[in-house]
Amino acid sequence: MQMPQVAIVTGGASGMGLALVKSLVERGWNVGVLDKDRVAGEQVVKELGAQTIFIEVDVTKYDDQANAFSKVWAKWRRTDLVYANAGISDRTDLIEPAEELENGAPPRPDTFVVDVCLLGVIYSSYLALHFFRKNTTQGGTLVMTSSIAGIYSAPGVSVYAAAKHGVIGLTRSLAYRLQQRGDTNISVNAICPALVVTGLVNPDLAKRIPQEYITPAATIVKAIERFIDDPSITGQVAECSGEEIFYRDGHAFSNEGSKWVMTGGLKRLLLPGEEQAVRK
Repeated sequence: MQMPQVAIVTGGASGMGLALVKSLVERGWNVGVLDKDRVAGEQVVKELGAQTIFIEVDVTKYDDQANAFSKVWAKWRRTDLVYANAGISDRTDLIEPAEELENGAPPRPDTFVVDVCLLGVIYSSYLALHFFRKNTTQGGTLVMTSSIAGIYSAPGVSVYAAAKHGVIGLTRSLAYRLQQRGDTNISVNAICPALVVTGLVNPDLAKRIPQEYITPAATIVKAIERFIDDPSITGQVAECSGEEIFYRDGHAFSNEGSKWVMTGGLKRLLLPGEEQAVRK
């Protein structure tokens, strides 16, 4: 008898994460639901039953995530999908003037959105690769949540946009590097949702948004399940807008020099021991 597949979903107690959790459970998967909201997380397990476990996690803390991944592995002894999804929006506007401190400079800006939306995703990705390699297949599917703010300019959420652009860079770079290494059983992709009404959207504002501009969570789930069902897809950035999914290619190289550097030309010239020196 084949054992059920296992997923880990950060931000899995609400919104897009919860939509995926429910879909996976319907497909017979076991799911580790990682979230900071204990009440919501426990409700998910109560509703969906023994195919789920909830682990309270602050994704900005590596040890929280590491312990959670280990608990999921200890329970089900495999990790087939990681959906690095937890996110927040900007809490302040970077361009707004701020009062000076005694030293004449403004106070430190609020960059917590980077900790959640980029650093947390880096932690999830790092752990995903480790636990995928523990599988019998030494493979798995990693999906990260970026945003259309990671593709286009995003007035008013500058730091959020920076984090989401970073997620796309991480996705493409990891996918390329894994292919270089011969880790062809691991796929890495990102989704870039347009406007999905989640907890990040003010409920009063949500009521005023034209329905035709809202992207249903079902579109996000469809995009992710494509990645699950076809592991040959890797390095893709899927823009999800309305009920449509578009794969967004990266920029074409301007010339052979840029292409040579970014496709490993410099790395191929390094002698033994030089790679570590370059990183320092």
